[in-house]
Amino acid sequence: MYTLYAFATSDRPEPYVNALCYCVLHKRVKSYKVVVVREPEAGTNQIRPATIYANIVRLLTALSRATYSPNENFQPRPIGKPSDSAFDVYRAALDVLNSSGNSGPLEIPKTDLDQRLTSIIKDRHSILDVTALKNNLLIDVVANSLSFHFSELYTFDSFRKLSFDEKDLYHNLRDRDFTFRNLTDGSTVKASLTRIKRWSAGSRFLVVVTLFLLVVGLAISTLTPDSRYYAGFTLASIIASIGSFLFLFWENGR
Repeated sequence: MYTLYAFATSDRPEPYVNALCYCVLHKRVKSYKVVVVREPEAGTNQIRPATIYANIVRLLTALSRATYSPNENFQPRPIGKPSDSAFDVYRAALDVLNSSGNSGPLEIPKTDLDQRLTSIIKDRHSILDVTALKNNLLIDVVANSLSFHFSELYTFDSFRKLSFDEKDLYHNLRDRDFTFRNLTDGSTVKASLTRIKRWSAGSRFLVVVTLFLLVVGLAISTLTPDSRYYAGFTLASIIASIGSFLFLFWENGR
């Protein structure tokens, strides 16, 4: 079972609802959290996670009754029959929100983003939705995720022209109208991850070899300071150290 973390910078609930519905149906999501990264330069103008979360709950509640009401100033209007099975997905999504309780909205200062995001990613039962995240924060989230080889990073992309009403919602979309895109699936990203993994494995091996030779050399010098083997181990350590640096420069230039 997974927790879906929706990183948010917009108070419009539709993008979050679509991603949540998809994940409830296809990703075994049983818990949901809205995450807002607090930027100091935004001051008091930045939307609060509790507001976004409330808008999502309001819209899902309306949709579960076959009505449409995206915000508190919008009078609910019927968009179908409550008995229609097309609206079952919203009831299931609303159950996930209700089970998440008051832990749903999260606010993270930007200065703490790396630490908090690392904690979320290391859980390995997390899915990140960045559909409504603005570009500068998207770069931070993607870079941190890739550094841990984390691949559950998605955006809900619609291929239809948005109408900004109930026509954009999940029950009105066919499979060909959207994709829940994994941002780590692209060939360029995969090639980058391969380089990172190769660099990490090779550099770790050389560091271990270098440390081993240094430890053995120090042990020999301490126990038998006049030993003829000490010079040999010292030379081997120097060669291993030089090899490590050359390997890192070579990998970085590939």
